Amino acid sequence: MARQGKFIVFEGIDGSGKSTQIREAASWLSRKGLEVHTTFEPTDGPVGRLIRQMLEGSVPVDQRTIASLFAADRTEHLMDPETGIRQMVDTGTIVVCDRYYFSSYAYHSQYMDM
Repeated sequence: MARQGKFIVFEGIDGSGKSTQIREAASWLSRKGLEVHTTFEPTDGPVGRLIRQMLEGSVPVDQRTIASLFAADRTEHLMDPETGIRQMVDTGTIVVCDRYYFSSYAYHSQYMDM
Protein backbone atom coordinates (compact mmCIF):
# COMPACT_ATOMS: atom_id res chain seq x y z
CA MET A 1 0.00 0.00 0.00
CA ALA A 2 1.39 3.39 -1.01
CA ARG A 3 2.03 5.97 1.65
CA GLN A 4 -0.19 9.05 1.43
CA GLY A 5 1.64 12.36 1.43
CA LYS A 6 0.95 15.43 3.49
CA PHE A 7 0.24 19.09 2.75
CA ILE A 8 2.09 21.53 5.00
CA VAL A 9 1.62 25.29 4.69
CA PHE A 10 3.70 28.11 6.15
CA GLU A 11 1.78 31.37 6.49
CA GLY A 12 3.11 34.74 7.53
CA ILE A 13 3.82 38.29 6.47
CA ASP A 14 6.56 39.20 3.99
CA GLY A 15 9.99 38.85 5.55
CA SER A 16 8.82 36.67 8.45
CA GLY A 17 11.13 33.77 7.56
CA LYS A 18 8.70 31.47 5.74
CA SER A 19 11.14 30.68 2.93
CA THR A 20 13.91 29.85 5.38
CA GLN A 21 11.66 27.59 7.43
CA ILE A 22 10.35 25.87 4.30
CA ARG A 23 13.90 25.12 3.13
CA GLU A 24 14.80 23.75 6.56
CA ALA A 25 11.66 21.62 6.81
CA ALA A 26 12.05 20.24 3.28
CA SER A 27 15.70 19.43 3.91
CA TRP A 28 14.89 17.65 7.18
CA LEU A 29 12.08 15.63 5.59
CA SER A 30 14.29 14.69 2.64
CA ARG A 31 17.03 13.48 5.00
CA LYS A 32 14.40 11.20 6.55
CA GLY A 33 13.95 9.58 3.13
CA LEU A 34 10.64 11.22 2.31
CA GLU A 35 9.74 12.66 -1.07
CA VAL A 36 9.21 16.42 -0.70
CA HIS A 37 8.05 19.12 -3.10
CA THR A 38 8.16 22.82 -2.19
CA THR A 39 5.82 25.30 -3.81
CA PHE A 40 4.38 28.78 -3.32
CA GLU A 41 1.48 31.08 -4.08
CA PRO A 42 0.98 32.83 -6.31
CA THR A 43 2.43 30.06 -8.47
CA ASP A 44 4.84 30.45 -11.35
CA GLY A 45 2.11 29.33 -13.77
CA PRO A 46 0.45 31.72 -16.25
CA VAL A 47 -2.15 33.05 -13.80
CA GLY A 48 0.40 33.33 -10.99
CA ARG A 49 2.77 35.30 -13.22
CA LEU A 50 -0.06 37.68 -14.11
CA ILE A 51 -0.85 38.13 -10.42
CA ARG A 52 2.80 38.99 -9.73
CA GLN A 53 2.74 41.64 -12.45
CA MET A 54 -0.39 43.13 -10.89
CA LEU A 55 1.12 43.12 -7.41
CA GLU A 56 4.26 44.82 -8.74
CA GLY A 57 2.04 47.54 -10.23
CA SER A 58 3.02 46.93 -13.85
CA VAL A 59 -0.58 45.93 -14.66
CA PRO A 60 -3.28 48.16 -13.12
CA VAL A 61 -6.19 46.20 -11.68
CA ASP A 62 -9.03 46.23 -9.18
CA GLN A 63 -8.39 44.32 -5.93
CA ARG A 64 -11.41 42.09 -6.56
CA THR A 65 -9.83 40.97 -9.81
CA ILE A 66 -6.63 40.02 -8.01
CA ALA A 67 -8.63 38.08 -5.40
CA SER A 68 -10.48 36.20 -8.14
CA LEU A 69 -7.22 35.40 -9.92
CA PHE A 70 -5.72 34.05 -6.69
CA ALA A 71 -8.70 31.67 -6.46
CA ALA A 72 -8.15 30.58 -10.07
CA ASP A 73 -4.41 30.14 -9.54
CA ARG A 74 -5.06 28.10 -6.39
CA THR A 75 -7.52 25.82 -8.18
CA GLU A 76 -4.93 25.04 -10.85
CA HIS A 77 -2.24 24.65 -8.16
CA LEU A 78 -4.41 22.13 -6.35
CA MET A 79 -5.99 20.20 -9.23
CA ASP A 80 -3.47 20.01 -12.09
CA PRO A 81 -3.47 16.30 -13.01
CA GLU A 82 0.34 16.07 -13.17
CA THR A 83 1.81 18.72 -10.89
CA GLY A 84 -1.12 19.62 -8.63
CA ILE A 85 -0.93 19.46 -4.87
CA ARG A 86 -3.74 16.90 -4.75
CA GLN A 87 -1.98 14.56 -7.19
CA MET A 88 1.31 14.81 -5.31
CA VAL A 89 -0.21 14.16 -1.89
CA ASP A 90 -2.28 11.27 -3.22
CA THR A 91 0.86 9.63 -4.62
CA GLY A 92 2.88 9.98 -1.40
CA THR A 93 4.72 13.29 -1.74
CA ILE A 94 4.91 15.75 1.13
CA VAL A 95 4.07 19.17 -0.31
CA VAL A 96 5.38 22.18 1.61
CA CYS A 97 3.78 25.44 0.49
CA ASP A 98 4.65 29.10 1.04
CA ARG A 99 1.18 30.60 1.67
CA TYR A 100 -2.24 29.22 0.85
CA TYR A 101 -5.87 29.99 1.71
CA PHE A 102 -5.32 31.95 4.91
CA SER A 103 -3.11 34.48 3.14
CA SER A 104 -5.86 35.09 0.63
CA TYR A 105 -8.29 35.54 3.46
CA ALA A 106 -5.98 38.02 5.19
CA TYR A 107 -5.13 40.02 2.07
CA HIS A 108 -8.42 39.91 0.13
CA SER A 109 -11.32 39.51 2.56
CA GLN A 110 -11.82 43.26 2.77
CA TYR A 111 -12.62 43.28 -0.96
CA MET A 112 -14.52 40.00 -1.39
CA ASP A 113 -16.63 37.57 0.59
CA MET A 114 -14.34 34.61 1.14
